[in-house]
Amino acid sequence: MTIQSPNILPPPDVPRPDFAKLAKEATSQRLQNPWIEEPKQTVNIGYHDPESDDGPNRFFAWDNEREPYEITVPPIKAQVRPVSNGEYAKYLVDVKEPQIPATWSKTRDARSDEEYTTFVARHSIKTVWGPVPLSQALDWPVVASFDEVERYAQWAGARLPTLHELRSIHEHVERRRKALDSKVNHQFHTDPKAIFVDLSDTNSGFQNFHPMGITHKDDLCGLGDTGGAADSTRTLFAPQPGFKPMDIYPGYSADFMDQKHLAVVGGSWALHPRIAGRKSFLNWWQKKYLGSWVPFRLVRDIE
Repeated sequence: MTIQSPNILPPPDVPRPDFAKLAKEATSQRLQNPWIEEPKQTVNIGYHDPESDDGPNRFFAWDNEREPYEITVPPIKAQVRPVSNGEYAKYLVDVKEPQIPATWSKTRDARSDEEYTTFVARHSIKTVWGPVPLSQALDWPVVASFDEVERYAQWAGARLPTLHELRSIHEHVERRRKALDSKVNHQFHTDPKAIFVDLSDTNSGFQNFHPMGITHKDDLCGLGDTGGAADSTRTLFAPQPGFKPMDIYPGYSADFMDQKHLAVVGGSWALHPRIAGRKSFLNWWQKKYLGSWVPFRLVRDIE
């Protein structure tokens, strides 16, 4: 969902959002991004879906989601939410980094040695409504390439989570929810209440046509709750235990398990919540691809 073309048109019959008003509200609710200690957890990952016309008839799963397996994830420290555009801009100014994400554009000529306020004023974010001033998108999640976020993580003294760590974080959020329909993943994931996360209060499924602020969050963000983009990991996209390419589409996943792609979970503001909210759903982006639509949160090892 990275907007690249300067000729893109906004959705018909959809009013342009008041980005200035949204930014003012986000600024008034802005919080720091605290670190939370995540406990050691054992989680089940994946989904059992026999590729057979004989059934059972329930939910479809891609081959990279099969088969279920159990993993124990050590404790880590994690930030509660993804890094924001504003936080990333401060990093660029601090290290005098000239490269900006492909999701940004220069409104005016900018230098890497200018101070923060001037830097922000000279940049904007690409949207379907055209460039939105960076000053009005400071609280949105930053969307950048893997190499860019790796450099940020090193600067911050942290790292990106592995796929298992991110799954563990998401499952921890689900286990803490008080909703009666929030069940722990177990067995073969045949219960829809254990397979899917409710994303009705998140920025998915075209509820908005742009990212939304995430800096007001003071508790751990779960699956799909990242402001309108997917969740990055540092894990290579690879077969999980029991993987078998689909007979009907053998190259869907296998062609990209090439040591060049990284596993991504969740979805964007444009992805249907029934897909983005499926706990076993996986996507992937190339490491060096600049147009990936993924924010990132940071984790640290517990010494």
